[in-house]
Amino acid sequence: MSVSQDVTYQKAVELVGSQNNTDATTAYSMAGMLPMSIANHTVERYFIICGVLPGDYASHHGAGKFELATLQTDFKTICTDYLEELEADTRSYAADFCSKVIYEVGPESRKGDKKTDKVWKLRFMYKASTGALDVSTLFIATYRDAAYGSNFPPNKSMCVTVKQARLLAMDVFDRLATYALKLPNSLVLLTPLAGSIFSTDDIAKIAQDIGVTPIQVLCAINNSCQSGGRSLSDSAEAAKISCSDLFRTLQTGLCSHFISTVHAVSKQ
Repeated sequence: MSVSQDVTYQKAVELVGSQNNTDATTAYSMAGMLPMSIANHTVERYFIICGVLPGDYASHHGAGKFELATLQTDFKTICTDYLEELEADTRSYAADFCSKVIYEVGPESRKGDKKTDKVWKLRFMYKASTGALDVSTLFIATYRDAAYGSNFPPNKSMCVTVKQARLLAMDVFDRLATYALKLPNSLVLLTPLAGSIFSTDDIAKIAQDIGVTPIQVLCAINNSCQSGGRSLSDSAEAAKISCSDLFRTLQTGLCSHFISTVHAVSKQ
């Protein structure tokens, strides 16, 4: 039995090895009756508990389950210039994708109705060698009340979670942040999540404090503020930045600032 599957009554009876008769169904129904003290509560969802194997639990919830490299390879069949170097005079599909995910899909997914599953459709428009229009589609979906599936036509469509989309976008965002920082009028790009905690003025100060380059600080901050950011690089710099921020906070006595910073990041 998969950990991610909701067990049916019939399957549960088979798993526990009990009799399946009228008495069993009556016992099951009676056990689900609400006590009078909560009789007016709305039942959000119900679960049948009949045990899972420790190995199945570990495989389902373990950090090793997520393979970013595989996801990136699959996504490149949809976004053909993904992982390629940015060129000043060349339109980038990857940059367009990154913009939509970081500044639109991400914020939209964190507000509104948290109970209804949503999907965002991103159509990648290409000109085929024959001159015809060629379209590949990325579906970004929430999976609050549905099981994740990946059985989509290769090179034509792909479905990812919001978290996966953000991680795909962050590789591009790091490249764009590096590009912007090297412009003559040097621009600092922070994601909405990172920008709610750090200011653009913090970047150079932190870089000087911990002895790394501003771009290392910028990438570490942006990546560490993403859900699942542990799958991205710059973890060592992120740890140094946390210590640096704590030291500066204690020096100024602004303990509430540090607490709110840690709390905000931990919620993502």
